[in-house]
Order: sequence, then C-alpha cells, then structure tokens
Amino acid sequence: MTTARWPTSLTPFSCVFGRSRNPAVQAGSAAPFYYAPSRGGRPLWTADLSLNLTPSLMATFRQIIDSMDGMKTPYLIWDFANPYPTLDPSVRTTTARFWQNDGGSLFYWVGASSAIYTFSTPTVNYNSFAGSLAIAASYAAGISVITVSGFPVSAVAMMRGDLIEIDEHLYMLAQPAVADAGGIATMTLSDPLVTSINGTSVVKIIQPACKMRLNGVSWGTSRQWDGAIATASAKFIEVA
Repeated sequence: MTTARWPTSLTPFSCVFGRSRNPAVQAGSAAPFYYAPSRGGRPLWTADLSLNLTPSLMATFRQIIDSMDGMKTPYLIWDFANPYPTLDPSVRTTTARFWQNDGGSLFYWVGASSAIYTFSTPTVNYNSFAGSLAIAASYAAGISVITVSGFPVSAVAMMRGDLIEIDEHLYMLAQPAVADAGGIATMTLSDPLVTSINGTSVVKIIQPACKMRLNGVSWGTSRQWDGAIATASAKFIEVA
C-alpha cells in the first residue's frame, strides 16, 4: 500500500529536517570484546514543521493530525526547505527564505531580502528526467553502494549530502555521484539499504521523502475573530 504524501497545500513556512539517534540496539556491536557499549541503530529522519493556516487549511491540518495520532496513519514527509538536489538550477535563486509551491510541481523561494543559496555552476534540470530514474540492478538490504540509471550522460548526477527516496525510505549520499556514458550513476549511501531494491523500486529525487509518524504537535495563538491565519507546529519522526 502506497503511503500518502504530505499535501502541498500545507507547505510550512519553516522546516527543520534532520536525523535523530535511534535508541534500538544495533546487532553485532559488541563481539568479540569483553566490554563494549551497545550502539544505537541507524539514525532516524525527523522533521519539525511550522505552518501559517487559514481557517480552511486549519481544518485540513486538524484532520491529518487526528488521523496520524499515534501510529495510525504515517505520511511521506520531505525537507520542504530543500526539495531539489543541489545542482538543480531551481536552487540558484535571487531572494529566498523558504520554499513555496506554485500550485503545480515546482517550488520557489520566497520571503527574504537577500540571496541565501547561490551556486556558480548549476548544471542539471532534474524536472526533465527525474520521473525516469530507476535502480540499475538488484541489491539486498544492508548494501551501501548502488547504481541508478536515467541521468544525463557523463555528468555529475548528484552531490554529497543530496537525498534520494527509494521505496519510501530516505537515504543521503556520502559522496558525489557521476553518471557514466550510459547515464548510470554509482551512489554511495551514508547508511545501508533498509530493504532490498531492484528495477521496480520507486525512485524520487525531487521532494524525496520517507514515512513518518507524528511525534508531537502544538497550536499557536488562536486566530482572532478578524484574523486571517493561525499558527501550528508539528514534529515527526521516521517509521523505523
């Protein structure tokens, strides 16, 4: 069953996206030593969203939060502040503070008086081919180096720190990936694969997300009778 993606109508004005240490014990961490502290499992992705909500959006937000109570309904949530890989020309923007959806498939920066991110050589328009990316071989869970096909040939495909979604799991690149003459890029992931993947796996590099559950919500000052918006914030953590 495919997990629903967080609605773009609820794009936050602020998004803090990162990772948190998983307290689960990582197998095989102690042997063969007489004493060794147990290490936690792989870090889990976390997101902290802050939203300005009109009355109609507040109703939508309340319904989603209610459905996410506990573990009932996870959603696919991404880093709203960085929905594109580093080399996409969409990132090279004049003035910016956060991303806002244009009502379609594109995002743009709004809300600041001076440039925040500028790249001297943005070279890749990911919108032109992102939907055609595919895992180039079969890989078992635990593998950290994979190949992905469908990139422009003989060019830098993605940069260190860029994110890629594979079958609703999110991975970070540990080093730049360069596509060969056939458009296949070898990617070294910062953490090994959670599940096995193959050519039928779903790959996303625009708005790459992972399944998250609600980990806390707070409501801002109630909307005044003549006010246009209210505020709310919600915390999420990856479904391990």
